[in-house]
Amino acid sequence: MRSVGGRLACFKPYDIRGRVPDELDEDLAYSIGRAFAACFSPSRVAIGRDVRLSSPVLAEALAQGLASSGVSVLDLGMCGTEEASARCHSSMPPSKFMAGPRPESIWTSQA
Repeated sequence: MRSVGGRLACFKPYDIRGRVPDELDEDLAYSIGRAFAACFSPSRVAIGRDVRLSSPVLAEALAQGLASSGVSVLDLGMCGTEEASARCHSSMPPSKFMAGPRPESIWTSQA
């Protein structure tokens, strides 16, 4: 189990970004899905991801957290931020797992 301080380090002002698995892992992605559903009560959420090896597992954990809270999930698969935004509208917020200009272990989620 990681320390709470390390896990909270991935929460930034405009996104969630952290080293996998030190700061961000499947359990936390699942919890983020549950928390997002509890805070915003969306009926549907679209999830897209990039080419990083950790993205499919983290996207699936996020989707499971959302689904366990009664949210319908649209899996956009691998896509760009623009595609995720274009596929969505105000009733279906997008979430994107993407790479930044950092090492492979960095994962970012923008909602």
